[in-house]
Amino acid sequence: MSRAHNFSAGPAVLPVPVIEALRGSLLEFGGAQAGIMEISHRSTDFGEVIDAAKTRLRRIMEIPDDHSVLFLQGGASLQFYMSALNIARPTDAIDYICTGNWSKKAVQEAGRVCDAANVWSSADTAFDHVPAPDEAIEYRPDSIAVHYTSNNTVAGTQLAAAPNTDRPLIADLSSDICSRRIDVARHAVIYAGAQKNLGPSGVTAVILSPWAVERSRASDAARQGGIPSMLSYDLM
Repeated sequence: MSRAHNFSAGPAVLPVPVIEALRGSLLEFGGAQAGIMEISHRSTDFGEVIDAAKTRLRRIMEIPDDHSVLFLQGGASLQFYMSALNIARPTDAIDYICTGNWSKKAVQEAGRVCDAANVWSSADTAFDHVPAPDEAIEYRPDSIAVHYTSNNTVAGTQLAAAPNTDRPLIADLSSDICSRRIDVARHAVIYAGAQKNLGPSGVTAVILSPWAVERSRASDAARQGGIPSMLSYDLM
């Protein structure tokens, strides 16, 4: 069978060996006497699948041992809201570098739960450029973190490097994760939908620093009713 090359904005084409391995696992996975889609997500067999995936991602991205790796549902779009909800208390400020439609959506969602504002934006010129590596961006004095989207599939632009700031970084790496080396230790939160570079649609990789987990606890304590358990970095 001739397989297509997909250069569109949708999910990437998976390698044939991966699909062949998956095809066999659908019928029977290991010695479980059932397919991988039929076994419990709490089972030892499936736990080993998750652990192996986390180990590989840690190796590829050189993730520090004290950082947490999560595989969550909801897509990267949920992380627009979830990252701000966990990192910031209601009165805390997060600065956003707005370079495309996805970062525009991110700051809008974050504005529901904290003081979120663009400190740099190319929206007025249809997102035709991103900050230069040596460009001085004026961050707000009281901001606790900076959010950026590394690659913009619609506009066709990519940041050459992470923003030059001493503030913790929150990064949406959905469309270029694992395509180049990044300093994971500089980031409080990294999130990426799997469908571009990591695997099939339906799962989101989230990498958290110890600071991000502590911030989640502080945000939970500061919010009336706390953070819902299904949205809490601390409980995940």
